[in-house]
Amino acid sequence: MSKAGFDTRERTPAPAGSQHAQDERRRVTAIEIEVPDRWDALALSEELIPFHSFLVQHDTRWVVHANAPGYRGQPLSRALEAVDGWHAKRRADASCRVGGRPYQLGERSAA
Repeated sequence: MSKAGFDTRERTPAPAGSQHAQDERRRVTAIEIEVPDRWDALALSEELIPFHSFLVQHDTRWVVHANAPGYRGQPLSRALEAVDGWHAKRRADASCRVGGRPYQLGERSAA
């Protein structure tokens, strides 16, 4: 577990038809990053393509949504690495929630 209480263990995907694989598909973690600039949001969305990313515009802000595990079973830790890498490059004014809980951007890169 990370300091924020998220399960960051790497997992090997189970065979598609197994009960374990079905249980894993039910454990999806939602990631939401709110960004004021559409170009920053688009750049982040591109980084998160493997995690089913999409954009939603809310008045003057954009929200990038993604889910972990990714298309090929990439874990939440890889998605957070992508978000933190994007934040380190862009230094955008952004807020993030992971699994409904606040996530401090840059937390993983500082560790």
